[in-house]
Amino acid sequence: MDTSISIIFFVVGIFAFSFFLDVITKGKYLPTKEENEILLLSVFIPLVSILIWIQFDNFHLMSWSYFIGFTIISSIALDVVSHYITIFLAKYLIKSKPEEMDVKEIMDGILQEGRTIKDKGTGIYFKVVGNKLHTSYPIHTEAGGDPDVYWAWEKAQGGSDTYPPEENYD
Repeated sequence: MDTSISIIFFVVGIFAFSFFLDVITKGKYLPTKEENEILLLSVFIPLVSILIWIQFDNFHLMSWSYFIGFTIISSIALDVVSHYITIFLAKYLIKSKPEEMDVKEIMDGILQEGRTIKDKGTGIYFKVVGNKLHTSYPIHTEAGGDPDVYWAWEKAQGGSDTYPPEENYD
């Protein structure tokens, strides 16, 4: 048998036998989640390619009976291996869609009473009181903030009456 014809029959046979097993078992033969079907094909096709590459010199030597058996066994083995690789990739390496959290849950997690929070943009420290952020010179400096940063922020707030431009605040 010609190598190229053998490879074409092999690829068609693998997909046909996998489809046949899936139809017979009504989708229960190695069920894959719908969102992982493309990942499964992305694993399955390279595995088929590797098998063809490894067996390339042997395809023209195979008899029909050996070739059919090789195709069936390869189909089952490739299905099982690619299924488990897909499960591994989906579970451990590919981040699934983040669970949707309600904004209130997120804010409740962040705004815990007495917690000190640093605004990364301004460098100002805030303390959570109730469900609100409060800051003052003592809150900021007790948390380790730079006094000059606080007074610059305070001045930038516009209309602030607590900014001491000439006072010594050390």
